Amino acid sequence: MTFNKLLSILTTRLTRNKHVSLELNTSLRNERTSTLINEIDTLVSLPIKHFRTLYERPIHRYLSATPQKYHGKILTTVIKNLKLRRAMILPPETDAEKIKSNRDTWTYVVFISSLLLEANKLVSLKKIIDEKDYKTSSESQLDRVTLSRNVNVMLLPVLFDQKCLSWLIKDIFVFDALIELLAGVHTKNKELQSLFSLEDQDENTSVFASTSALKNNDGSLNKFLTWLIGDMALDISCSYMCKTTEGYALATPEVFKNFSSGDKEKWPLLKERFLRLNIHTEQMVFFGAISKKALIVDPEILKSKIE
Repeated sequence: MTFNKLLSILTTRLTRNKHVSLELNTSLRNERTSTLINEIDTLVSLPIKHFRTLYERPIHRYLSATPQKYHGKILTTVIKNLKLRRAMILPPETDAEKIKSNRDTWTYVVFISSLLLEANKLVSLKKIIDEKDYKTSSESQLDRVTLSRNVNVMLLPVLFDQKCLSWLIKDIFVFDALIELLAGVHTKNKELQSLFSLEDQDENTSVFASTSALKNNDGSLNKFLTWLIGDMALDISCSYMCKTTEGYALATPEVFKNFSSGDKEKWPLLKERFLRLNIHTEQMVFFGAISKKALIVDPEILKSKIE
């Protein structure tokens, strides 16, 4: 099925306003979830009424449809990308006035795409598709197969109120970018695409990563930290590392790939092991003339983590 066909199906479902609703499960609210949602509130800086409609309500609906053990990972991914969005110029190649007027809509695109990043793995198609819609026609069967691979797209009219999506649809460029991101179609904005790169969302770094596989049982994390400290001591600046006023910026995933010589089995695990140390902050940093997603670290803290 083409992207246009997928968009057509979604548009039909939006206009006819006939879909399976997910009930808001208030029992899922706990201290950890509340803290993360409050952080999202701080990042988007909207009036409380708007925040509850645009952000909090869809979050709770989505969490109601997903296993509780993944809720922390889902919300921290949202927070991470909202922080990175602050350094992005959206829409690209436009004047300052339009950037300012469209700031909230583009932030919403980043929010939705981040929230539903792994929905295809976490949510069953049966939860959101009315069985009466799909009978026996060959086209319906083909649509059903495609929709099962695009659950994140079809969740839009389920999680978000009509007025939320209408706000985005007013600017077709914004709405198209959202659907492209959710459907895995490359957008023209490379910085925006980098937040949701399949290359950087390897199975081993997803919410399904095996806990045992992430243990530092082969010493690779210690070797990586030692390697980093060695380069920092030499004050090296290159395509994956540079000095900043806050410490050292490590381009991700480049720094992990470089250390692992590009090994597709090793670098994702190394990256996840490093992230679990929780000794970094994230921002967009210029490495030469290229802006990249980076992890900011303090060399002294790195040294303290070597076992």
